[in-house]
Amino acid sequence: LHVRYGGIAALSGISLSLRKGEIVALLGANGAGKSTCLRTISGLVRPHAGEIRLADKVIQGTAPEKISRDGVAHVPEHRRIFAPLSVADNLLLGAYPLGRRGRRSRIAERLKAVYELFPRLAERRQQLGGTLSGGEQQMLAIGRALMSEPRVLLLDEPSVGLAPRVVDAIMSTVKILRDTGLSILLVEQFAHSALEIADRAYVLRSGRVALEGSSAELSRDKRLVESYLGSAS
Repeated sequence: LHVRYGGIAALSGISLSLRKGEIVALLGANGAGKSTCLRTISGLVRPHAGEIRLADKVIQGTAPEKISRDGVAHVPEHRRIFAPLSVADNLLLGAYPLGRRGRRSRIAERLKAVYELFPRLAERRQQLGGTLSGGEQQMLAIGRALMSEPRVLLLDEPSVGLAPRVVDAIMSTVKILRDTGLSILLVEQFAHSALEIADRAYVLRSGRVALEGSSAELSRDKRLVESYLGSAS
């Protein structure tokens, strides 16, 4: 996959895969191309060259809303929730990609599942999104994405601005989602936290894959990981 911003190469021929029921971590220093990769997969950025496949379907160049309906949900960095809306309304907006398939009973089932996963959101369902704590907003952003019944979840820096205790809780939730069969591509600034829950990982450097392997292999190879991740390791 190749992505350019004007004359600047953001991704230069990266290749990666994500299997069903797998967490793959995408690691690297700031500016390595991690968020660009997620934004390109979800259709927010058009690639200059290359191909993106969801199962056997080519999706690059497709409108973001169509990619969402096909089963890809993107939780962006800094959450991007709708601050003036209630928790419940934020979640209901997440069901929009279901379209006509989203009958009331089905949406109610999705709401129930999200509230069971995040009981704190159930307690605050009528509270405005902008008044939630950072950790609660991250729960809401993930819950909103889950409302669309995705096959693939793109998570961009879910730990940003959160206390270590909250980060641990979010990572535990990500593992639970993986165990339900959801495929998760995780961009994370804290490499060790990501490697603890991921099955495999890719390390990006200047828009290229510099290192890849199982999380166990990369965790043991501290010299290589630290050389590519710096303070983010």
